This record gives sequence, C-alpha cells and structure tokens, in this order.
Amino acid sequence: MAQKGVSTVSRGRKRVFLGFSIIALFVLFMAALALLYMISKGRPQLLAWGLLILVGVVLVFLSMSILSLTGAFIWNKGIPRGIAVRAVASIFPFSLRLAKMFGIDEDIVRRSFLQVHNELAKREETHLTGQEILVLAPICLQKADCRYKISVEVSNCRRCGRCPVNGLLALQDEYGFHLAVSTGGTRARQLIKDLKPKGVVAIACERDLASGIQDTRPLKVLGVTNDRPRGPCFETEVNLAEVEEALLNLLGKQESISLPKGNMLGEGASS
Repeated sequence: MAQKGVSTVSRGRKRVFLGFSIIALFVLFMAALALLYMISKGRPQLLAWGLLILVGVVLVFLSMSILSLTGAFIWNKGIPRGIAVRAVASIFPFSLRLAKMFGIDEDIVRRSFLQVHNELAKREETHLTGQEILVLAPICLQKADCRYKISVEVSNCRRCGRCPVNGLLALQDEYGFHLAVSTGGTRARQLIKDLKPKGVVAIACERDLASGIQDTRPLKVLGVTNDRPRGPCFETEVNLAEVEEALLNLLGKQESISLPKGNMLGEGASS
C-alpha cells in the first residue's frame, strides 16, 4: 500500500500550541505546590526553598508571557515581543510532551508552535543584506530520479523546473542569499556554524524545523513547512511565495518582486 502523502495546505492553528502551553504551565504550577507541601512537612532546607523560589519566578515569567501572548492573539492586539519569544521556546518541550500524553499528533503541536514562532519572529525588525541570509532546503525537494546531485553544490542543478530547486535558485538570483541543500539536521547545523548567517529561512518538516529553531537560538530563523504529497522525505514541495515572504522580512522589505503567490515549483521564474 502506498504511503499516504502529507499536505500542509491546512496550516496549524496558534491556539493548539497556546492551549497546551497553558495546560503545561498549570501542571508545572501544581508540581511546585507539591514541592512546597513536601518542604513544609519536614525541616525547611535553604537549598530547597531557594529552588522553590527559582521555580516560582520562572513560572510567573512563563505564565505572564504566554497569557499575554494568548490574549494578544484572541483580541487581535499588539503582540508582545522579546521575552515572549523566549517564553514560547521554553514552554514548547513541555507542551509537546503533554500533547503526546493525550495522544495528540506531535506534528499538530509543532505546526502550531511554528506558526506562533514565525509570527513573533517576523515582528522583530531586521534589515539584512542577501549575503547575511542563508536559505536551507532539504535534499528531498529534488526529484528522486535526478542524476545531478546538489547536496554539495546547488549550482549542479540544471534548472529543468521539475522540482522547487529551480524556483529557489531564481530567488537566489534575485536576492543574492546563500542557498544550501541539507541532507539532515546535523548537516544543517554545520552549515549554519560554517556560514555564520544573521538570518535563516529553513525549509523542512515540522519535526526538523521545531528542533532546529530550538538548537539555533538566538539566531533569527523563519520556518517554512514543506508539503509531502508523496509521503515524508520523498519528492517534497514548498510554496515559494512563503519562502520569498520570509526573505523579504529578513531583508526589511514589504513587497514581492519576483514570484506570484502560490507558486510551488517556480516554473519560468528564471526566465
């Protein structure tokens, strides 16, 4: 039986991640109360009380950040930045673990987290040059039967237009960023270490994007989830308009000048 393809046309909703974050905060708060109860039953220990105070301060910080962020999304108010970005990154592992306990697909929570992260990251003003930006693409964007390998040198691509790499190269011609194709998370992190970009547009599945964003903080990373109509890690696709939108944000620009919205492969973009 053929493996069912995965499409990310229906993007995650922010409320999924925020909801689990609030539940995770409640669980952590109850754990802190349990610790307080255990301390009160025995002799007060200075170290234990210090730990409890530290946990309390962290919980207050996370609670205020997540709740203010949730309120901003619900009532469409100005979204807090700075500490909110750190709070979202800090609470994400707890939210993911909690969702798993409830039997919720982890990718649903990851997708929601990415939506919240991207919205916060895009509100941090940046004015980078093309040479300060790295676009990381997964090797699975390439057609499986293509004999021109691009994992080491992207310029080996013949721009036939059969896969999205053609469109990414057209964007590179337009904006002058570094384009690299990664064979996995370890390779992606090594590329970031070697090239030292000030901003990254990463294309990958939800799992790789979420872990990569966590691992590269405080570097500004905008994630674009790929589409998997033929299943994971095989001839995936990406909405090039979303990639360009992320690029424009890093460049401090507002309007697209090269690709129409919805372009998946970039046919004709290099003409």
